[in-house]
Amino acid sequence: MVIEREEKNAECKRLMNKIVPALQQFTLDRNDEWGREKLAIQLQMKSARIRKEKERLARLETGCRFQCLNCSTTICRAEDIRVINNAHHVIIDRDANRRLRRERGNEPEHIEPEGAEIGGALYCMTDTCQKKLGTLCNYMNTLFPLIALKYVRIVSEEGVGRTYKKWRDVPCEIETFTYDDLRGVAESR
Repeated sequence: MVIEREEKNAECKRLMNKIVPALQQFTLDRNDEWGREKLAIQLQMKSARIRKEKERLARLETGCRFQCLNCSTTICRAEDIRVINNAHHVIIDRDANRRLRRERGNEPEHIEPEGAEIGGALYCMTDTCQKKLGTLCNYMNTLFPLIALKYVRIVSEEGVGRTYKKWRDVPCEIETFTYDDLRGVAESR
């Protein structure tokens, strides 16, 4: 049994010594070809991404309103929303606070490495509704309403409302949060 295994291993070793140099030469000969194929695929993917982004920018609308999905109360406009760290969509409009009820939690549920602390709850202020609309975000020692896309309907200027699952599919442009926005929110409070 041991002798058979040794003979088998020796045969495998002879085959490997015979095949490996040819395989190495094959990969060296094909290396440039594979590199060119890989580069062509990457360029094709990049151009598809650019085309998709141009199509998205062409579809952008102005004047979109965000409404409560349950009671259709207008919460804010698209111009009142900013993106923090390319992930958190907060409302910076002070008047939106009259249409929202905040509940702060004792401890933040999640702390981002960039400094945003997520916790608490955000509800519709309408007496008959009181549905959850998101959470709260403490960013740079300032508390912002953090809106969740799954709880709102986005209504265009024509009055057509629709829900979205992903922020990148929203038909209006959401600006990035800047220090000027932070200064404006701090001054208004």
